[in-house]
Amino acid sequence: MANYRENEDDFIQAIDNSLHEEMHDPVDDFLSQMRIQAETEEPTRVFQPITQPQINAARIPQPGAQPYRAAAQQPYGASVQHSAQKPDAPGQVRVYNRDYVNQKRRHVEPAQNRQPEPPRRESPVAAPPRKKKRRHVVLPVVLTILLVLVVSTVALWFLYPKRPDGAAAAGKQGDVSTILVCGTDQEGYRTDTMMLLYLNNDTKQANLLSIPRDTRVVVDGESMKLNAVYGYGGQGKKGMRLLLEEMGDILGYEPDAYVLLHFTELEDVIDTMGGIEFDVPCDMYYDDPAQDLHIDLSEGMQTLSGKEAVQVLRYRSGYALADLERVNVQRDMVKAALEQWLKPSKLLRGIRSLGKLSDGTETNMNSRNLFWIAKSVYHIGLGSMESYTLPGSWDSPYYWLDTEQCAQILNEYFNPTDGKITADDLGG
Repeated sequence: MANYRENEDDFIQAIDNSLHEEMHDPVDDFLSQMRIQAETEEPTRVFQPITQPQINAARIPQPGAQPYRAAAQQPYGASVQHSAQKPDAPGQVRVYNRDYVNQKRRHVEPAQNRQPEPPRRESPVAAPPRKKKRRHVVLPVVLTILLVLVVSTVALWFLYPKRPDGAAAAGKQGDVSTILVCGTDQEGYRTDTMMLLYLNNDTKQANLLSIPRDTRVVVDGESMKLNAVYGYGGQGKKGMRLLLEEMGDILGYEPDAYVLLHFTELEDVIDTMGGIEFDVPCDMYYDDPAQDLHIDLSEGMQTLSGKEAVQVLRYRSGYALADLERVNVQRDMVKAALEQWLKPSKLLRGIRSLGKLSDGTETNMNSRNLFWIAKSVYHIGLGSMESYTLPGSWDSPYYWLDTEQCAQILNEYFNPTDGKITADDLGG
């Protein structure tokens, strides 16, 4: 026992002496490094005895190596730990040896030799439950509506139209009709615009005849201008009835139907149809506060609104032939409107304009008759349309018709009957 204590005291004394040696003592460095590593390592420690000869060997420099640094440069060093337990044998002490730990644990590669771990694949997020597909009902509904519109259009276009038949229906020569188109002035008392539309589906003729408003007529033994007949007859249907009778004396037959347009409603109809592309023949300027008429238009091709188109229809002060020239301009505008409006592409606009016409228009035609007119114009085409003015001469205050020339034009372009019109059939 005394021997054991003596050896232990010698070992401790050797340790104390080494601690007082110079700062760069290799054992001191070795023990300090071991202590630092022990403090930073994992708490699990396994001790393996180390003998005094091993400690002494650390003091001896190895050939070709830095003195007293071999043990300190080992990758897995150990730090000395004083244990309260007794050493296993005299001259031995337990120290932490990581090489020994690696033998007990599974082998771990050094960090510089480890292969980088592949990125972890995140667990797929569970997709939300699929919603049940709803049956698309919008497309069938739209297709059904389109089909109904197409069928309705075909029915309106081919089955619905009906020819206007008037007083001359018994003597007609085929699928032909004549329509008197009139437009009133601002007061709605006089018909300043009067034209006859002639449609013949058998001969493929679509012609337009202008009738001067100052044409002399005799009503109840009294001479008056043709544009005053409507007001003289009491306006409305009575006024148009009287005007149709006077037209019978001028043309040799009464027109089958009539349309009387007021300028205010005509503006709405033109705007509903998208305006009129028209070549204004000259610069137009006129100002009449009494009639609330203010015209300021430039010459040239342009798209006229409803208000501008009515201004062109009413303008006459700048023409050399005054009202006769205005009649020609009015006829040209009506022709342009028919060419642009009576097309399948304008059918829906035309249906909307019927409401405008019914509000401010007087006519003896129904919707079936209007569709007949539209179909006839489309079927015939307006490329070969002939337009004329009843021939005559101006002798103030009336326009006097030339019955011989009138009969010739009427027979060639505007006769809906089987018979021939003569000058004696024409009043004047």
